[in-house]
Amino acid sequence: MAGVGDLLNARQTSYKSAIFGLILTSLFTRSISQALDAGDETGMSKCYDSFGDAQRCVPPFMNAAFELPVVAGNTCGQRETPTKYCLQTGVTGVTKSCHLCNSTHPTASHPSKYLTDFHDEDAITWWQSETMLEEVQFPNSVNLTLNLGKSFDITFVRLKFHTSRPESFAIYKRTTSESDWTPYQYYSGDCLTMYNLPLKEYITYEMEDKAICTDEYSNISPLTGGNVAFSTLQGRPSRTAFDQSPVLQEWVTATDIRITLNRLNTFGDEVFNAPNVLRSYYYAISDFSVGARCKCNGHANQCKMSTAENGDERMVCVCSHNTAGADCEQCKPFYNNKPWGPATAADAHECEICDCNGFSNRCMFNQDLYDRTGYGGFCVDCTQNTAGPKCDRCKENYYRSSLSEPCRLCGCNLVGSLNLQCSSNGQCVCKPGVGGLRCDQCLPNYYDFGITGCRACNCYGDGSLGNQEDCNSNSGDCSCKQNVEGRNCDRCKPGFFNLQGSDEFGCLACFCHGHSSDCTSIPGYENSKIESRFTLDRAGWTGVDRGGNEQPINFNSIRGNIGLYADTNNFYYFQAPFEFLGDQIFSYGQYLTFDLRVDQDDVRLSSEDLVIEGAGYRVTAPMRAEDYAEPSQRSTTFSFRLHESPSYGWTSTLDTFRFQRMMSNLTSIRIRATYGTQDNSGTLDNVQLDTVRRSVLTTRDAANQVEVCTCPKGYVGQSCESCTVGYFRDPPYGDPFARCVPCECNNHATVCNSDSGICRCEDNTEGDNCQRCSKGYYGVATRGNREDCLPCPCPGQSECMQDSLGEVICIRCPEGYIGNRCDVCADGYYGDPAGHNGPASPCNRCTCSGNIDSNAVGNCDSTTGECLKCIYNTAGFFCEYCADGYYGDAMADPKGQCQPCECNVHGSGYLTCDRNGVCHCQANVFGDKCDECYDGYFNIASGNGCESCGCSPTGSTRYSCDQISGQCDCRQGVDGRDCRSCLYDHYSFSTAGCDACSCDPLGSLYLNCTEQGSCACREGVFGVKCDSCEINKYDISQGCIDCPECYNLVADKVKEHEEAMETLRKLISTVDPTEVNDKEFERRLKELDEEVKKVLEDARQLEAPVDISGIEEAIAQLREQLERIEGNKNQADEDTNSAQGAISQTIDILNRAEATLNAAKDYLKTEGDKEIEKLRQANENSTAQQREMKELTFRATAAADRLENSADAIAITADEALKTSNDALDVVNGIEGLDYIEPKVNDLETRYTDVESLADEAERVASEALMSAQDAHDESTNLLNEAQKSLPSYDTDAMSKNATDIIAEAKRIQDEANALINDNQMLLTDVEEKSKEGRGLLDEKRRLQQETDRLLATVDSHKADAEQAKKDADKALEDAEQTRDTLKVFDDQVEASKKDAEVALLELPDIEQTISEANNTANDAKAAVDAAKEDAINARKIADEALDIATMASEEAKKIKDEANQTFYEALDLQGTAVRLEGEVQEVKDQLKALEDQADSDEQLAAEALAKANSAEATTKMAKSSLEDAQELLAALLENIGQLGDLDFRRLEELEQELIGLNRTLLLDLQLDTKINTLEARNVEQKKWLNEYEIDIAQLEADVRNIEDIRDSLPSDCYNKVRIEVVPNP
Repeated sequence: MAGVGDLLNARQTSYKSAIFGLILTSLFTRSISQALDAGDETGMSKCYDSFGDAQRCVPPFMNAAFELPVVAGNTCGQRETPTKYCLQTGVTGVTKSCHLCNSTHPTASHPSKYLTDFHDEDAITWWQSETMLEEVQFPNSVNLTLNLGKSFDITFVRLKFHTSRPESFAIYKRTTSESDWTPYQYYSGDCLTMYNLPLKEYITYEMEDKAICTDEYSNISPLTGGNVAFSTLQGRPSRTAFDQSPVLQEWVTATDIRITLNRLNTFGDEVFNAPNVLRSYYYAISDFSVGARCKCNGHANQCKMSTAENGDERMVCVCSHNTAGADCEQCKPFYNNKPWGPATAADAHECEICDCNGFSNRCMFNQDLYDRTGYGGFCVDCTQNTAGPKCDRCKENYYRSSLSEPCRLCGCNLVGSLNLQCSSNGQCVCKPGVGGLRCDQCLPNYYDFGITGCRACNCYGDGSLGNQEDCNSNSGDCSCKQNVEGRNCDRCKPGFFNLQGSDEFGCLACFCHGHSSDCTSIPGYENSKIESRFTLDRAGWTGVDRGGNEQPINFNSIRGNIGLYADTNNFYYFQAPFEFLGDQIFSYGQYLTFDLRVDQDDVRLSSEDLVIEGAGYRVTAPMRAEDYAEPSQRSTTFSFRLHESPSYGWTSTLDTFRFQRMMSNLTSIRIRATYGTQDNSGTLDNVQLDTVRRSVLTTRDAANQVEVCTCPKGYVGQSCESCTVGYFRDPPYGDPFARCVPCECNNHATVCNSDSGICRCEDNTEGDNCQRCSKGYYGVATRGNREDCLPCPCPGQSECMQDSLGEVICIRCPEGYIGNRCDVCADGYYGDPAGHNGPASPCNRCTCSGNIDSNAVGNCDSTTGECLKCIYNTAGFFCEYCADGYYGDAMADPKGQCQPCECNVHGSGYLTCDRNGVCHCQANVFGDKCDECYDGYFNIASGNGCESCGCSPTGSTRYSCDQISGQCDCRQGVDGRDCRSCLYDHYSFSTAGCDACSCDPLGSLYLNCTEQGSCACREGVFGVKCDSCEINKYDISQGCIDCPECYNLVADKVKEHEEAMETLRKLISTVDPTEVNDKEFERRLKELDEEVKKVLEDARQLEAPVDISGIEEAIAQLREQLERIEGNKNQADEDTNSAQGAISQTIDILNRAEATLNAAKDYLKTEGDKEIEKLRQANENSTAQQREMKELTFRATAAADRLENSADAIAITADEALKTSNDALDVVNGIEGLDYIEPKVNDLETRYTDVESLADEAERVASEALMSAQDAHDESTNLLNEAQKSLPSYDTDAMSKNATDIIAEAKRIQDEANALINDNQMLLTDVEEKSKEGRGLLDEKRRLQQETDRLLATVDSHKADAEQAKKDADKALEDAEQTRDTLKVFDDQVEASKKDAEVALLELPDIEQTISEANNTANDAKAAVDAAKEDAINARKIADEALDIATMASEEAKKIKDEANQTFYEALDLQGTAVRLEGEVQEVKDQLKALEDQADSDEQLAAEALAKANSAEATTKMAKSSLEDAQELLAALLENIGQLGDLDFRRLEELEQELIGLNRTLLLDLQLDTKINTLEARNVEQKKWLNEYEIDIAQLEADVRNIEDIRDSLPSDCYNKVRIEVVPNP
């Protein structure tokens, strides 16, 4: 194919054709050429740079259509007879007007091959269609289809027409032979009608691949030789970034081009259907060129012809960069390591070779692989059993240990393997329980090899014999240790617990003090040791002989050991101190270890070298180590397991329970020291006894050998060591091994002392067995009924007596009481001691706020206390406020300050007022006396408050009204009480009022009108106000009678002119506004001008009083000016026609200016005449409108003047454009030869830029003119509307009314808010007064609180006395308190309080460190610590007894409350004040919480000592009687707190006093300090109790859940639900 160079160097190419081709190449290839790399002189670019690196390359630019066949949908001369066609006049060189087209005649045929042949201007050939006579015209189209043979990157498409260019045609393309046709460009003189597209739509980034429509080449001129040049990238925003725009890359790609010719350009004479005229219209194209490059996606620099397998030849790219395909659109085989892509300037996208490690020569691209790894070459057909994207791994079921080795078969067993794939070392994946390299055998501890694998024996190693997880290969049964059972050896036998692998028997036997054989391990312990290191002294060890006689013992401080010396052959023993004795049940199954050295190697062992005694039992063993080593001169470590099994070397035999019982009460541990006959000695060191201790932190060394038993009925405790509530020891004070029997209390108690059996009496009884009534009660307690003892019917339940007749008589009556039973209140007192009117209540002195006559009798009700004789205008239960109709302070001194209210009877509704004299107003009423309505309200006399005025915010001037009648102040023309409607003859209800209808009474049917102000007219009358007669009617006073017949002739003439004007409008609308340069067009234009003049002349002949000659003259002058502008433009077109290709943009700007001018001209021809016609019609209406018409004439003239001025400005701009076009033409004419083309073109481009600027200016001026014309049109329209008195209807009144209503509503809401503020102001004032009263009561309460604080100070004083004894050991005392806090945290942990547990976790290390330092540095401080512990033990015992009582006290809570009410009846004086003081609740709560915390602390410290205090019972027995009252009070207190609902502040104060009394009893009456010394000897045992207290509480939880509920409910029910009771306002 030939390129653009062929076109330029072709023979006989004319001078103008060379210029045009060069201009096309310069203008339309610039965008793509700039996007491509420079090539060599042949136009080809290099695909590799000088370094051998790939770079983008492209084939040379060419005419892709040259000599290619074009399929034409219609060609002349192919019918049976030749096709006759005629030429349009004015064509140069034509000798005759009509010719024949004959396909069989070489010189007379015009086939489609002439479209792409060599174009010679001196011997033009062309393709031609049939003529319009053969129906070649819209809607019939003609298609010219060009198949390029392969994909090309299209730069431009150029058509040269032999006839005039079509009025409408389009260019299409497609990218494959199967794809749909895509529009490239539309050309039409009427884009919207023809293609439904806007004219010259602006191309944006979002629509770069959209075809637009332009009228650029749709003119009928020139009649021959017209060019059409379409650039694919012109105007596309991304053309400068072509490489980065896939949209544009696809846009320029095409394999086929189609030209669709839709509509011929005509002069309009075809409407006469003259045959020769129709034969003069046809399509004819002399050249069809496509400037393009062979599309190779940047991977080739040339294309060549190739023969396909079927023998067809086609053009293909000569691909580089390892690409392949006709368009280099894919990578070569085995070069798919990264995705194919078109080459760009930044990246050549060279295809890379795949890496298959030499195991394959085929691969394919995998996008997912590329995204994950960065390489996409997926190898196929891998050899040597390899697989994977790079053949880098073995196939399935093959393996290799390294890449250098061949892949081997796994060979996995089909039965034992999960699958046939193995690991890199050949290990198969086995099924459960299967092992072996090939999964062909069971693993240890598995059996039954099969298709599901091997079943696990699941032997529990710790429970299996020898800790070996082994089972029977057939049955799977495991071999268990002695005390273990189960198929899997995973549980202890009944009576055993704590399965451990370190225990050769598996489990430990349950102890439970012989009361149960069901136990489990309990958490919370860690392993510990009792040790003697002898670093400071003998650590309490002594020396004895076999008979128990003490022997001197030596302490060696240097070596840190002790020694015994014997000068005979007697056995001397080291005897352990008390730390190793007592209850050491936790050491059962553990080890006793020590280091022993003697002074000779020849020793004589005996069966009693180690002797352990306790609980009446004794075991012994010879001194032999585990490795059978005997004592010698070298220190030897000996270890003995404290277990009954003979395998541990014990010579005496005890069963399990007896051995455990011995361990629970060890009395002696003796280690033989001497083994010679005489003068021998032995030394002892590093003695350790394994045990456990409480743990706070989670530790790795947790101890699981501590039991917790499931106890039978009657027993409780971790090891069933205590009797539960309701049971005691038999015999009394028996040890934990004694049985527990039910209590004996004459059916008056369910709780008794668990050691002595002394009952905790109820039912108002007392005595060890509840055999007598308590003080304040009478009756016979031994009958066994709950009602045996009845309360004395006396105030305060004081003492009473019962005579022989059974009459109960009170011994003494308190003040304010009278009667034999003190059941009547004296005068001046009130109450109901006997409960005649309800619950009994004590007698209290009447309180009437000082507003009574103290000398009068019967001032108050003797039962209720209500004041009956209030004076000084006061009232109320206590005469505490002013009577109705009065106000003031009834409580103030001097008395008599209540004054009359004087409230308005209508505005108040009732005559009462507040304490400041402010009356209680009804709705919408205000004023101190309630005598005024709020603004916007009226009718106070209704007695129900003031009513809303309801004034319309639209129709009234304000929202207020007359306060008597309610009449609103209406706007002008508005009617109604609330101003919501117009008067009868008014309309347009709005914030401006209502407008008068002003209907003409002569022409209107009625005086009212519509909402738009239109009146109802009589027949023959028209106008908004019915004030004008219709056409050909006159004299409205006579009802608009008909005019004479002559006026009908004038009307007919007007109608004829209207029809002529309509015809003229239609004719003008069909005229093409584009430029026409032939005589026919000029002739038609003159005819139209003459017709316009004729219409104007006819208009002048009309009889009209209005002078419109000024308007006509202005329009005529403007028309002449436009014609001059058109002439100038035509001259510019003729002068620049030869350079049209180079300055196409200038032409485009001028065309737009022309279109604008034509539009203005057309606008003047149509709209101006239309205005004249409207004025003429309006003139015929009536003489009443003449003055208005003159005004309209003046305004129309002014609009025409403005248009004329705009036209002048356009003319000036057009002249400048013409001059610039002539300059451009001179540049083109100055081209002398092809050698000077390039610099001339550059200069032409520079000048083109200047022309473009001037054209833009012309376009701007034209736009301004168009806007001015539009303004004139708008103004004319407005004038017409005014002339016709027809205004657009907008519902502005409704909008204004809505806005006014909203404003009024907002105002009303604001007024209501202000009224609400006023009402609340009175409430705030009342609150302030009550606050002052509350502050006074608060001061009184604080005074009482100070008294309470004084009592508490007494308690603190006693507490300080107790702490005084510890002054010499402050640091040790602090340690003890920290220990006590830690113990409290233990109990909270049992209660699931994690927060306190975390605190203990932080404190525990410091506590342990401090205790260790105290023990090592201050033995004297230790005594004080022990004393403090003993104090806590006694307090624990007291609290425990209180808990026992509280558990059974719930049913008697009411009686206890009554008793407390009588004891503290004086507190009733504060009832009126306490209910209002919420602040005091918090103070009482804090104090009560502190006391409760103290009680809880005592309870926690005492919990572990309940069953352990047997030996301390005798010491504390004397304190029991003084504790009983405190116990009862505490039980009642806890029960009352648990049943609290809403707060009773009086009862809270009573409880506070009870707690104070209880503290006094605990701290003063018991004198615990005197008993501390008597318990010192029990220090070791009590220390263990302290460690075990938490377990005791855990066992008690099951029986004291009621106490836990009470304690847990304290915060939520007592303090978090405070309800302040408010005395109702009288």
